[in-house]
Amino acid sequence: MEKETALKYVSIISLIGVLFAGYLSVGTLTAGKCPMNGECPFFLGYPACYFGLAMFLIILIASLMSFMPKQDKGNLIKGNLVVSFMGILFSGYFSITEIMNPREYSLILPTCVYALMMYILAFIISLLGLRGKK
Repeated sequence: MEKETALKYVSIISLIGVLFAGYLSVGTLTAGKCPMNGECPFFLGYPACYFGLAMFLIILIASLMSFMPKQDKGNLIKGNLVVSFMGILFSGYFSITEIMNPREYSLILPTCVYALMMYILAFIISLLGLRGKK
């Protein structure tokens, strides 16, 4: 897969991630609880969705920067690989802990599982882009 194509796909995935984590973050901030009827996991005293939002924003910004002239697409993809891998570890940990304590979820699965899927997609597409041309 060409680097530009990979970065376009990762931009779309990370935009969806920003919207998803942003919705969860704003809901948690305003209502004091997760808007998806789930228990909100915390990391360093803050809701995990705040950190997910930050990671998706970093991936989105790096992907969008690739469309500016004279940007090293290879380095931006490498950055996306690192951040999406961190997202996999982060959301993977919380996905496992939430699945181990089953309850009813608004979206069938815990929200961290959906974030995990987006991070995995971003990682795989970035990896394919890194191995590609241009």
